[in-house]
Amino acid sequence: MRRLLLAIILLELPLQIDANLFRDELDASHGAISGINVSLTTICLIALYAMSLPGMVVRAPRGATPSLRAAIPLFVYLCVLVASVVVATDTKLAFFEIVLLFQTFLLFVYLVFWTRTKEDVLFVVGVLLLGVVIQGTLMMGVKAVGHDIGVSVVSARVDEEGRIEGTLGSPNDAAAYLTLFLVPSLAVLTMPLPRRYKLMAAAALVLGVLALLLTLSRGGLLAFGISCGVFCLLACQRGRMSWRLPVAMATIALVAVLLNQEALAARFTDDDGSASARLPLAELAAMMISDHPLIGVGANNCSVVSGDYVNTVELRTAWLYVIHNKYLLVWVESGILGLAAYLWFLVAVLRRGWVAWQLDDRILAPLGLAFAAAMFGQMFHMLVDVFHSRVQVQNFWLVAALIVAIYNVSRDEADDVGQLT
Repeated sequence: MRRLLLAIILLELPLQIDANLFRDELDASHGAISGINVSLTTICLIALYAMSLPGMVVRAPRGATPSLRAAIPLFVYLCVLVASVVVATDTKLAFFEIVLLFQTFLLFVYLVFWTRTKEDVLFVVGVLLLGVVIQGTLMMGVKAVGHDIGVSVVSARVDEEGRIEGTLGSPNDAAAYLTLFLVPSLAVLTMPLPRRYKLMAAAALVLGVLALLLTLSRGGLLAFGISCGVFCLLACQRGRMSWRLPVAMATIALVAVLLNQEALAARFTDDDGSASARLPLAELAAMMISDHPLIGVGANNCSVVSGDYVNTVELRTAWLYVIHNKYLLVWVESGILGLAAYLWFLVAVLRRGWVAWQLDDRILAPLGLAFAAAMFGQMFHMLVDVFHSRVQVQNFWLVAALIVAIYNVSRDEADDVGQLT
């Protein structure tokens, strides 16, 4: 039953089967998190905690001993956000973000605690690959028919510019989701696993790359290039992967680019003000940070407070939006304390992925490296995007939790081998 509920969560995160209570379209149009999200993930998390809380308290001996030390930076970050409510102009908006992040924190903790064996890790990875296959198929279907498909609860869409967003809310959100799981799909192809895993990984990789190209997301393509390059370089150096595989991938990607070259060329050469509009927003962020350095302007309050600075910064009034840089946005809304906690979290998780790679387990090491590389690549995408939608936040923290779980299992298995020898 627990596996079924967890599988529903892992598949729902990209499908976004939810309801947004108390949503205000004006706040949302300025980039704020608007409303309280209630989803299948919410319901399943409540059920999982109700079923598992006694075992989590007692720490039932099943597999690796779960270490939640990596959750400390996230907990500190949440505490800073809660404290920032004191200075928030709109406490309702601050509450919306805190509710989203608290729910995501519970998902992080549960996944770290539940994933205690190699079989648990492979179960999670298998479901995540299935999610990419489903999403990639839907996005390719939208491209084929040229219009939205699906029903009101789950609908794959194309935006006004012809960019495919699938069920994820926007093309950039879709790209952020896909880039987290493409390199792990590649990693599965290099591992000694049953045929069903490799077939699923191959399908996820092909459909995922094609779907990523359909988003026309420059940040997403940059993130994928960086994460794929890091993984391939390190895996080939250790002999875990033949150079023929990345060469084959590059060839397939080149063919896909050539087939979609007009749209990609237009996206990269015709800026349409999208990138240049981010520069005044960065200037706006610097002013807000200077005025509110310690705990910021309040969680999810950037769009509210930015109106006070419009007359002092050259902002195009047609696009007054939250800061398009995750790190600056965290700094603006939660101050230097929040930024320090957030960066602490990122570094702590990446370090665990690197350690899992160094422990050199035939299954866990490539997965630890692949998810860490995907997370590292997405950290570059965060330099040019907001990254506070539900799909972006929850999938990113999900990957972080899986890296920590892989580290925990790898460490315990290495200790067991040491004891035997």
